[in-house]
Amino acid sequence: MRFFTVAFLGLAASALANPVPGPHTDLDKSCHGCIPQKDANEIIDAYKRLIGAFNVEDANKYLADDWVDVSQSINTFIGKPENAPTFNKTSFIVSQSNPQTPAALLEIADDSTIVTCNKIVIVWKGTFGKGVPVRGISIIEVVKQGGQWQMQHWDVEFNSLNWLENMGGSYCVLGRPVGNPAACPHLPTKPGHGVRNCLSQSRSMPGGGEGPERFAGGSFAPRMFILC
Repeated sequence: MRFFTVAFLGLAASALANPVPGPHTDLDKSCHGCIPQKDANEIIDAYKRLIGAFNVEDANKYLADDWVDVSQSINTFIGKPENAPTFNKTSFIVSQSNPQTPAALLEIADDSTIVTCNKIVIVWKGTFGKGVPVRGISIIEVVKQGGQWQMQHWDVEFNSLNWLENMGGSYCVLGRPVGNPAACPHLPTKPGHGVRNCLSQSRSMPGGGEGPERFAGGSFAPRMFILC
């Protein structure tokens, strides 16, 4: 009998020392250096404002000094290598402070939001300009500095053709013009080539200039983008 009593007490002590893992709370995550849900919600709200209701105070508070954004969706238009940084903090502030089209208002699909220890994944829909819906996904990497959670890195991809149309640009897909009936000149196409990016043959920007600051702020708008 004594053996069973000792064994039972031993099992009880082991269970107390190694409890069954339960759901993580904000306190648990904070103790492990991970972003709590309430701070993730604050970051998401700040992200929406940085895109759709920009102010420099938000940028200085929520963007780390070494923050960068990488977006193939934008780099494709501006001729940068696909995985090159699209913005740094300085160029982003300049771009968003000098918009030439209405800001894009973002709606977040809450049921698709994922929060890990230091990353927030959001699926969003943006509308502006001509009102053509643009669907995108953003991966936001965060870091805590000086007691404040900040965004350190964005990976952002979206329907850039719809974005272009909202900005007043035009493009042609397999003979179908979008944004301007003249967007489909007669260009030679070879059978079997399918869809080909011909941006380099027909690109112009109002006011001149190159670079991402001509895009996100709304002033980069190719008059014609041809997919032939």
